[in-house]
Amino acid sequence: MSRQQALSDEFRRARHNNLVWELRLCQRNIVFPDTVRNEGAFYRNLASRNVHAFKSHRIFAALFGLFMLLGFLLIPAVAGAIKAILSFQDFGWIIDLTWIVGSLLWIAIGLKIAVNAMAGEDPKPRPQLPKTYPHVKI
Repeated sequence: MSRQQALSDEFRRARHNNLVWELRLCQRNIVFPDTVRNEGAFYRNLASRNVHAFKSHRIFAALFGLFMLLGFLLIPAVAGAIKAILSFQDFGWIIDLTWIVGSLLWIAIGLKIAVNAMAGEDPKPRPQLPKTYPHVKI
């Protein structure tokens, strides 16, 4: 085997090892906690006041908040109407309670998103703390 072929084989092996290492990093088995953290960050950022810099962002956030608000107001109402019409008695009060609590939570989130998107940011600047200078050691 020539020296050039040995170098190319070594380079190919190093690239393969690097690719396998990157694939292992990308395909970790802890997808669920990452997904929950990302979804929480999405709703936290959407509900904060300082995220709506452009009109298009504010319009999207307001429509998304209203969609959540109306969706979680209508879904339990429709489910209750269907239950009353078909007179299902075997669902139990626990299922109804979980629907109500879950819907109230999402209604509150949707309301917060919609109100913050429509209200916008505070025009007055916040007072800044005085700068502290580090102690110089001589």
